[in-house]
Amino acid sequence: MAFLSIVLLYMCLRSVPGGQRAVCERFTSVTGKDEFGIVTLGETDRKLTASDLRVALPPQLTYNSWLDRDGVNSRSVYGSVKSGVLKGGANDIMLLSQAPIIKALDSISKVPWRISKYMLYVQEEIVRQGYGLSKIRPSFYPLHYTNKKSGVIVHEELDRTIFNHELNKEYTKQRDMDWRRISELRSSRVHYLQALRQARALVQYSHVYFPNSLDFRGRMYPIPGRLNHTGSDPFRALLEHAEPKPLGTIGLYWLKVHLANKMGQTKLSFDDRVRYADDHIEDIVNSAEAPLAGDRWWQEGAEPMQALMACKELADAMKCSQGPEAFLSHIPVAVDGSYNGLQHYSAIGRDVYGGELVNLIPSEKPADAYTGILKEMMKSIERDAKNNKQVALRCIGTGQGQDRNHIKRKTIKRPIMTQVYGVTGYGMQEQIFEELYRQNFKHGLWTRVDVKEMSKYIRDKVLESLGVTFKETQECRKWLDQVTRIIWKCQPAELRNAFSWTTPLGLIVRQPYRTHRDTPLFTYNGFTKISAQTASPASAKQLSAIAPNLIHSLDATHLAMTALEMQNRGLCMMAVHDSFWTYACDLPTMSQVLREQFVALYDNYDPLFELKEQWEEQFFFDLRRHGMKLPDPPKRGDLDLKNVLNSPYFFS
Repeated sequence: MAFLSIVLLYMCLRSVPGGQRAVCERFTSVTGKDEFGIVTLGETDRKLTASDLRVALPPQLTYNSWLDRDGVNSRSVYGSVKSGVLKGGANDIMLLSQAPIIKALDSISKVPWRISKYMLYVQEEIVRQGYGLSKIRPSFYPLHYTNKKSGVIVHEELDRTIFNHELNKEYTKQRDMDWRRISELRSSRVHYLQALRQARALVQYSHVYFPNSLDFRGRMYPIPGRLNHTGSDPFRALLEHAEPKPLGTIGLYWLKVHLANKMGQTKLSFDDRVRYADDHIEDIVNSAEAPLAGDRWWQEGAEPMQALMACKELADAMKCSQGPEAFLSHIPVAVDGSYNGLQHYSAIGRDVYGGELVNLIPSEKPADAYTGILKEMMKSIERDAKNNKQVALRCIGTGQGQDRNHIKRKTIKRPIMTQVYGVTGYGMQEQIFEELYRQNFKHGLWTRVDVKEMSKYIRDKVLESLGVTFKETQECRKWLDQVTRIIWKCQPAELRNAFSWTTPLGLIVRQPYRTHRDTPLFTYNGFTKISAQTASPASAKQLSAIAPNLIHSLDATHLAMTALEMQNRGLCMMAVHDSFWTYACDLPTMSQVLREQFVALYDNYDPLFELKEQWEEQFFFDLRRHGMKLPDPPKRGDLDLKNVLNSPYFFS
């Protein structure tokens, strides 16, 4: 195995006689198996240009605005190539009238970027070394390491292979899981190398633009694929602002906070994060000067490539001859929402206790909703353990060796995060099962049946704790579910309409989920089928998708309102859903604006009341035919939304 690893590494780093190599290369291993093939970054003597990208919708070198275009059909920022502003082709009237959300989309799309030469060099060097780092996958992949018995029974008197069915079933599942993991590693590496090739082609240009489009909920996504600001850590670290701004005293403070965030210190107060950066100033300078030598402190970060980018920016600022405050900064500094889905639900229901856990109320340090729910859960589990409930005892463990602390924050993080977006109870159970199965892979204390029983038990405890910690939030969810089911039952099965609503900025959100139906078509050349989805009735997915789509439309509205206000103040910003970016010196202004717009959104707009009114009008005849009335929204809590204006960790 060691010999094979050495051969694979040699093949990754070798040169090909006779001239140039391709930008991306695939090698076949000595075993001849495709699973062990290598994809690596090649060397090239000539400089790549934008014409070498060979993609349909590349990043732009000059920005073409979405605004002031004649007619909907010509709304393309790529000239002859079709690229609609809104996926799905609806809301034509809104587009022609240039509604506020289109202006917000344009303000986000026209922010100029450039490729960081420093980060491009570092990432290319990591790829050449072949070992990978964090989201940069290695050039060679682990061997198939299924550690279970195949269940095959060998006997000299038998002329055929027989096996233990249960053992063989477990072995097959483990083998498929291993190969799926290896396949994902390979796919991820190819995708990353293609993005790196784009960065190499664009590095010579001073301004690069990423036009955005809207999905049906109003969420903004960049049109260019692979390399863009919505990618993972390595992709984001390649991009910086094209036009610099002086850092200033306040900008230096927020640059240090940004660095601490990328190193994973998000649970500290802002002042403690700055002290963290000051205490590691020597590590920061060493990381910037020799990123791939020495102790590589930056690699300890939660997002290491962006942490290195911040190290380089801070080190350069400290060396500025006119002082760090005069340094011209290019780096985008980000603040992220604290459990954004729960923040919106807590604001809708005016949930006091829930609002405190998601930082809608001022506090000295950032609150942690997942830890708060976990504490509430453990109280209930410990009570069950005292009553000798076996599944509860198994969750707590004996306290000996590795049999302890089985229910952790990350065990319940994903189901809680997705529960507010409409995941079913079965889905939550599967998410918990995956996490427990991953833990069991390390210590092997439980059987598969044990893990399944534990995941169901923990799911019930999560839902029970959510009902205590986010009472008003859960009432809002229940009301949504109740109302949509009443409307669904009142409509004829073959004529069911999709649920739709209008956001405060005039966007008509219409859920696109319909039953798949093919219409038979007989022609002279034979029989075929054509899709008739546009005429099909709405599918049952309309019910489960209403909760996440409502929240996504509201956070898209909040983003658009913030972008418009920043534009009115002559400032620019970029965002990925609930992560807002701007220059370090402009961060305090953006932080204040996004708080003001969040309060304005929910002070002037009651989403549940508006939904009730709009749906009573939309489904009036269906409801009247069945003599049904929609119930009133649940009573709100006592949360004062004005507290958000003074909450430092609302976005942090």
